[in-house]
Amino acid sequence: EWAGFILGVPCVAVAVMLAVLDGECESHGPIQCLFTASEEVGLDGASGFDYSRIYARKMLNMDSADESLIIAGCAGGLRSTITLPLDREDFEGDGLKISIGGLAGGHSGEDINRGRANANKLMGRILDNILKIGDTRLVSAFGGTKENAIPREATAIIRTRDAEKIRGVCRELFDIISAELCDDDSAFFLRVDDAESDTLPMTGKCGERVVFLMFAMPCGVFEMNHTLPDIVEYSRNLGIVETEEKRLCVTVNSRSAQESRLDLSVSEIDAFARILGGVSDHYNRYPGWEYASMSEIRADYTRAYSELFGSEPSVEVIHAGLECGIIKNFLPDMDMLSCGPVVVDLHSPDEALKVDSFERFFAVIRKVIKDM
Repeated sequence: EWAGFILGVPCVAVAVMLAVLDGECESHGPIQCLFTASEEVGLDGASGFDYSRIYARKMLNMDSADESLIIAGCAGGLRSTITLPLDREDFEGDGLKISIGGLAGGHSGEDINRGRANANKLMGRILDNILKIGDTRLVSAFGGTKENAIPREATAIIRTRDAEKIRGVCRELFDIISAELCDDDSAFFLRVDDAESDTLPMTGKCGERVVFLMFAMPCGVFEMNHTLPDIVEYSRNLGIVETEEKRLCVTVNSRSAQESRLDLSVSEIDAFARILGGVSDHYNRYPGWEYASMSEIRADYTRAYSELFGSEPSVEVIHAGLECGIIKNFLPDMDMLSCGPVVVDLHSPDEALKVDSFERFFAVIRKVIKDM
């Protein structure tokens, strides 16, 4: 017997839940509204909630980006850091700042299979070529702002005794890399500017270790799902590179619906840290959400959408992480789906909501609630 209905989670969901609580739906059975915090920084709210308070057993998780799409499964994931100690020494030379940008970036789950370049990986490649030129040392490297976003920009400071040769190599690399990039990354740029830095350069060996980590750490799509060939099964994103005076910190985001794949990623990251003389740490691990062949709430949403718009919504399993995996882990008998209005350029400064899509989405939610 149906024991209530739950609406949940971020962004537009807050507006929808407040509207429902304020009486925007004419009639409905018992409803619970679940508001969670810190979803983007580690799913902390969903992980820390007391689920004994939830009696509902059907759930609309409003954390997707198209009202004509039902999400019915997602990947799990974890975040990891590798920290390397830095050795520095005096080195005379000209300071140069290497800057790359203009890349499309995107969500490290939703967009990882679009062939878009990772700025941190590209910078590692560029620095690997630069440090092969004699009398050049690395001072610092920075790139990315979020573990779960494909970095669009990166910078590095070097000190060199052959600045003109460095500039020439960078011009050559720009032409080579530009020819390799996908259309989404057509605005790519590589710039070399004079730079002053009071920080001593790294020793030669230390700089090589840093560049090796950025250049050689496997990232991107590792494996596609064997049953659903269009779905990524296992991936990793080199999200953030930060340099301090005495250490370098690299943060990566691993994703897979299979716990064994996440275990594998932990082992690989540990191995990189160990070989390079650093330490690794793993945190914010969360489970995936397995696709269910039968779902009443999915049928309810499909019926409401079809009656309103004359076509059925599509159903997908995504490689991104959702709070559904955590909630399902606490409430195994919860029947759920994830839905939402059209949102473009997720996890970027250009992220935007389509207002007309939100209006259609809210119409579907009202009908689902009313028909129940």
